[in-house]
Amino acid sequence: MKTLLKTSLIVLGLAAGALPLLQAADATAPANHEKRYPRLRALLKHRAAIRHEVARRLDLTAEQKAQLKAGREKTVATLRALRADPNLTREQKRAQARQTIEAARTEMRGVLTPGQQAKLKEMREKAQQRRGKHV
Repeated sequence: MKTLLKTSLIVLGLAAGALPLLQAADATAPANHEKRYPRLRALLKHRAAIRHEVARRLDLTAEQKAQLKAGREKTVATLRALRADPNLTREQKRAQARQTIEAARTEMRGVLTPGQQAKLKEMREKAQQRRGKHV
């Protein structure tokens, strides 16, 4: 009986001592996640830099930037929900993702003034030419 009591107290003490370590590991989990996918992080950083440069060239207002950011967040949420939907086939998910992205592009163009839309179109054409794609 004494051995069982001693063993129980030791296990309980070890578990209580390990609890702060487990909580600290949970707090560092996002940093580990970022380290696991360096290429994805680099891609997202690159896209953010492109968005910043395009916003600067188009001379977007703070309101336009906010509307575009809200639209991006809405699109990301919709695409995540779409990916998580187990009831759709792969082809259905792709088709709905294309529709979602096209609708987001149309909505984004609606935020821009006609002059900004023309400038964006010109910038896209130049970028495609640089990459060797024909418009």
